[in-house]
Amino acid sequence: MAQSNLFPDIVASAALNHYFEILPKKGKPTPGKEWSVYAAIIATRSSTSSPKHQSTSSAAVLGNDAWVVSCATGSKCTSIPASFKSTLSNIEVPQCMNDAASRCTRCCQEQIKGFVLHDSHAEILARRGLIRTLWKEIHDDLDGEEGEPRNGQIRSNCLLQRITKTSGGKSTDLCYELKTNIQLHLYISDSPCGDATIYDILSDYGKYLSEGGNVNFTGAKIIVPSECSKKRKAFESSNLTFCGNVKSSKEVDKREMSFIARERLQITSALRLKSGRSNLPAHMRCSSMSCSDKLCKWSILGLQGSGFLSCLLKNPIRLTSIVVSKDPRTDATMIGKQARSSSQLGALERALVERANKAMKILPNNLKSSLSFCMPKVYLT
Repeated sequence: MAQSNLFPDIVASAALNHYFEILPKKGKPTPGKEWSVYAAIIATRSSTSSPKHQSTSSAAVLGNDAWVVSCATGSKCTSIPASFKSTLSNIEVPQCMNDAASRCTRCCQEQIKGFVLHDSHAEILARRGLIRTLWKEIHDDLDGEEGEPRNGQIRSNCLLQRITKTSGGKSTDLCYELKTNIQLHLYISDSPCGDATIYDILSDYGKYLSEGGNVNFTGAKIIVPSECSKKRKAFESSNLTFCGNVKSSKEVDKREMSFIARERLQITSALRLKSGRSNLPAHMRCSSMSCSDKLCKWSILGLQGSGFLSCLLKNPIRLTSIVVSKDPRTDATMIGKQARSSSQLGALERALVERANKAMKILPNNLKSSLSFCMPKVYLT
């Protein structure tokens, strides 16, 4: 095996060993009868302590110093049943801190006050597990010094380190950052849903093919911008079939709303909602963005989200690499630049890296300077 291929194998081995050897058998899919997507966030401790020299080579990892921070198997996404809405309608919540009343309506009412977990895909749940881990580290750090025994354990695999902001020689806010010799990686057993799943597969798998070639059918619905709604008939007569509006809020002018559609010939690099039945009414349709779109967003903004956790972090928490298992339905003999662009790896690079790079180019210069970082590297294993 080539040296360059060792690093993604280390990440994948850490994730899969945790699944097969450490997690209990209860709750796992039955081999040969059931299946699920598995995702894990892996931390590695490298031999260099400088963030400017973060490496994704196997030589930079000290022995087997890689461990699972969080992991999950995926489930389908959910809508909000009307009966559940009525059950929670009388629950009191603290007053929203957002200034705009319209935003308060969206976050408190449409999201049912935080009681519903809409997106249960494996990658999303693994990221939620990472956030929980970060919160626990901050709590434990404030409750006792790092490295001291707590509940009989030594916290040797902490991801964060405490730093103190200074202004004019005086200490100000307490905050945290990822340790300089720690890198985070995401392992996924299958390509993330959405744009990353549009790639060539063998013609033997006919039921998975889209129209117009041996291209894997994503199932995730494409989002068509509101400015195209006036040309809806033209779109439907060409390649798209209208499926409904993205949102059904009464506060939004329907002329300004984006809509979702199905394609006969799949369009790459587009934003998509997670897959679901096309004939569902708007209030029962999942409104979660595809995993490809979320990973692309996290490549730029980080995994920590925009909540209170981001206020305690000096810098966004970003992935160093994304490792995905090879799809057995692909043709490993394909070579050449054109073949690579339509391959599984090419689709991953397009959906997760190239789209993020294009988004960065159109940002104002002041934002570009504050978002100076390296995009995650993508591997197949």
